[in-house]
Amino acid sequence: MDSEFLAEYVHGRHTVREYFDRFIREPLIEAAFADCSAEFRSRCTSRLWMAFAQLDAIPRSDPFWAGSNLRTTFGKVCDHQRLTPPEDSDVEGSWASFVIALCSGDCDVFRNASEVLLRGGRIGVGNFLRTSLNLRDVSGWDTDELAASLLLRLELGTEARTTLDDIIEHGSTDRSMWATKVLQRVARALSTDDLMDRTKRALEGRGLDLCEHFVMCCGELEGPAPGRVFAQFAKNLADGDRRGDFSLAEFEAAYQRLLSRGLLTAISSEDLAQNSTWPTGRNNYHVGDIVLSEAGYLLHTEVVREIFGSRFSPKRFSGIARQR
Repeated sequence: MDSEFLAEYVHGRHTVREYFDRFIREPLIEAAFADCSAEFRSRCTSRLWMAFAQLDAIPRSDPFWAGSNLRTTFGKVCDHQRLTPPEDSDVEGSWASFVIALCSGDCDVFRNASEVLLRGGRIGVGNFLRTSLNLRDVSGWDTDELAASLLLRLELGTEARTTLDDIIEHGSTDRSMWATKVLQRVARALSTDDLMDRTKRALEGRGLDLCEHFVMCCGELEGPAPGRVFAQFAKNLADGDRRGDFSLAEFEAAYQRLLSRGLLTAISSEDLAQNSTWPTGRNNYHVGDIVLSEAGYLLHTEVVREIFGSRFSPKRFSGIARQR
């Protein structure tokens, strides 16, 4: 807003409505409603105008105006909102808080107001997501965690997928990356139980347990190492996996079971002398190192493909290929 207009406004030469009409055309406000429908933007600006009008109606003798120029501005609307936050049951007040927070970049107020509106069915998931993304541009703060956590708390993760997919497909690279991060956060939380079920089915059908699966995942990385070190590598790789947690002793027992089944193998001196299938430059193998056998690789490929489906693209086996 240009300084000449503001000076004239402060001296009473323009109305509050004239100030408001200029304010909502500011670039930052345009950014707050980017990619939102005209209907939604109109609804929000109507709520914002109500907040302006309500503040302007407060008598100038009220302590709120003390020490000011007595003119209604967006800054004073924000101040008044902070001094008089709405109750959770006040949907109309939450609408005003939502719009003011969006236009001012107040992430905490935006989160709280959005929850009230989403719970009450007053705002759709699509509009919530688009304004959460826009809030990032207005505030300068990352908002993907804010959006994902609220969707999960209100059990709206599945419903959000259509909007997120649309932003990913049609948005700019930057906006697409934001939607991808939200989707990943939501998907990780929603898919934990499903992932555990798919893992259990894939392993039980092949006589494997989860700790053995983690050991074979380590073998897939083709990081050969002596037995105890190999077990430690497997534990390090699996630590933090939500499907289960095991001690080093359990990993050591698991790799021994896989060795006895021929799904892992220990490199021999004959392997070092005769095997010609290893990739060029593979010189870190030593006698006694543990690796996936060819049978182990084939079984592990079946397991991972069943768990992750089309997202898994197996690579060609390049380990120990003994003559049959």
